Amino acid sequence: MLIATIDRVVTWVEANPPASIPAAARQSTRAGCVAPRDQIRTEADSIRAQRTAKGLENP
Repeated sequence: MLIATIDRVVTWVEANPPASIPAAARQSTRAGCVAPRDQIRTEADSIRAQRTAKGLENP
């Protein structure tokens, strides 16, 4: 759910770039959003295994 939300926000901002924010700042902010998203995708199996080991749910 978190990844889907990040994807929607990034897509929306790319389609509707705020004119008052410089392009470099938008790119930096985008990178700050997509880096954790990509890391979560890459480590999804490991994250699930860690949660299972701790007795937590894996939605």
